[in-house]
Order: sequence, then structure tokens, then C-alpha cells
Amino acid sequence: MVKVSLKWGAISGAVMTTLLLVSYFFFPENDPAYFSSAETYGYLSMVASLAVIYLALGDTSLYADGDAPTLWQKILVGTAVSVVAGVIFGFYNLIYTSYMNPEFMDVYYSYYISQLPVQSGPEFERMVAELEAQKAVFMAPLTQFSVMAATVVMIGIPVSVILAFVHNLRSKE
Repeated sequence: MVKVSLKWGAISGAVMTTLLLVSYFFFPENDPAYFSSAETYGYLSMVASLAVIYLALGDTSLYADGDAPTLWQKILVGTAVSVVAGVIFGFYNLIYTSYMNPEFMDVYYSYYISQLPVQSGPEFERMVAELEAQKAVFMAPLTQFSVMAATVVMIGIPVSVILAFVHNLRSKE
């Protein structure tokens, strides 16, 4: 089951990375007008690429030693696929923000500040100071990697549960 998880996790990570690289054609890199659409596209890409978990579950059935994998084993395989895909996405994000588009974080935070409900006064200054502190933490490569990988895993867990149930129902037919 480890081989299946690694294989399909790598495939899922490759699909995710490819879909996100394709987004360059749809959303100009540092144009705040597209940040919301690009974020939605990114989450949809994650979910779409994690759909390969279903194929991994079919592959798991082929490797089972005569016994069909249990629902929990299927959920674990799906979660493991998500972890591998998350690690790949975490590395992709580090490469993106460090080499491909190093200005992204500054542009994104400026955009985020422009979206604050209050745009002047002490409340605004406090909010900006909090965001600047968060930016410093989030810009750290380990934090950035961890947050982006965890995002994929947190999406992958419910996807794994749903697909494991669907796979279980379909395999009983």
C-alpha cells in the first residue's frame, strides 16, 4: 500500500502542479484583479488532482493479497496520497515564491491590506501591523511549505473519506 500511495501521490502532485502552472495563462502573475479568481482556481485544482485517489483505491484492490482492503485502509491510502501530493505542492510553492515570482508575497500582502474594511486611523494601523507580523512568519520557507502542504492534506482527508465510501459501494456491486 505504501507503493500505491507514493505512486498516486506523485501523480496527484504532478497533476496539481501542472494545473497550477497552466493558470499562468489565465491569471497574470502579479495582477491583483485576478487574485480571487486565481485562488478559486487553485482550490479547484487541488480537489481535481486529488480525485486520482479513486484510481489509487482501485490500484490498492489489485495489490491486496486476496483480501479486499477495508474502508479504513482505503481512507488511509487516500490520506497518504494527499500527504505525498501536499509535499510536492509545498515544494512547488517554495519554488514559485522564491524563484518564479519572488515579488508575489509583497504584492499579495499589499492587495490584502487594500481590502481591509478600515483604510485609515489607529484601527487600520493595528491591522496592518498584525498583517506585517504574519507576513514575516509566513515568508519563512518552513512555514510556507508547511501551510501549503497542510492545505492539500486538509482538503485530501474529506476527499479520501468520500472516495473510499464511493469505492466501497461500487466494489460491492
